[in-house]
Amino acid sequence: MTPVEQQRVRERLAEWARLTPEQRELARQRYKKLKSLPPEKHEEVKRQWQQYQTQKQAPGSEEQASPPPYVYGGGEEESSPP
Repeated sequence: MTPVEQQRVRERLAEWARLTPEQRELARQRYKKLKSLPPEKHEEVKRQWQQYQTQKQAPGSEEQASPPPYVYGGGEEESSPP
């Protein structure tokens, strides 16, 4: 692993360690739901997330971008990120 990748892994592990057990369980559930999506739906969710990230990081953007809804199989929607 490159040093940049190692740093990213360390940051992600520290971030995960700060989560409460309930937050970890919710993240696991959302991950499972995302993995069970058909490929085309998975790509749609990924595209929405990338668009949100781009809007959030845009300089001069005074409005806070709202995260995209997460649509899982069966039409179930959640409005908070995984």
